[in-house]
Amino acid sequence: MEVTILGTSAGGIPQTDCMKCRTCKSAVENGGKDVRTRQSIIIRNGNGYSLIDADPDLRFQLLREKINLREIKEVFLTHAHGDHIFGLYEFCVGDIRNVPIFSNRQILENVFGKSFYFLAEFGWMVPMELTKEIKIRNLSFLPFEVPHTPRELGPTLGFRISENGKVLTYVPDIALFTPEVLKKLDNSDVLIFDGVFYDRLNGGHIPIAGSIPILQKLNLGEVIFTQMNHTEPTHEELEKRLKPYGYKVAYDGMKIKF
Repeated sequence: MEVTILGTSAGGIPQTDCMKCRTCKSAVENGGKDVRTRQSIIIRNGNGYSLIDADPDLRFQLLREKINLREIKEVFLTHAHGDHIFGLYEFCVGDIRNVPIFSNRQILENVFGKSFYFLAEFGWMVPMELTKEIKIRNLSFLPFEVPHTPRELGPTLGFRISENGKVLTYVPDIALFTPEVLKKLDNSDVLIFDGVFYDRLNGGHIPIAGSIPILQKLNLGEVIFTQMNHTEPTHEELEKRLKPYGYKVAYDGMKIKF
């Protein structure tokens, strides 16, 4: 499996309404891994790519990675927040491509009906049943619900993606652990997980410091935290804090092969 983390922040770093905090200043003055676009990942899948979430910076990310939009054969959405769906506009330019967009039915109805009413001309909805696996070319996708979004927007999904016995689990947003979520995280070769806050409490996200003791009890291979907020430590500082646990910090363009 070959995964590219396209972006690693919800609001982007430096964040346009700040640029003065420690992490934003590091991004402005030093560049490097502190410069972050919005969160999404893309997976090479047979003769094309599967995109998970379409963030507002998708155009820039695809150009950076030299991926032609036409190579993306399908899109999966974790939830209906703007930082995960506004990049769908890229599929509404140029020729009609009829791209399938997979997610929970309520998420899809929100996206197609309210946010991107014109998307129906360029893509089509493929509702997924929770905990029911589907196979697309080389990969199997298993969606499961995680606590995060208000119910009127539909649920938030995590994805357990497998190929040849190897498992990638992707959960960029989660408010709390449940027994069912823990079962889906367990026995993952790679876990890409919510890292919005390091130790600050927030209703929509488990802080990294709160996740660590719970994740340590699971059978996990590589653990990578992503979607950092600009208020949190710099990339280098986060790496130092996570090194004792063997955990990693995602950065834009990070590639994972396993």
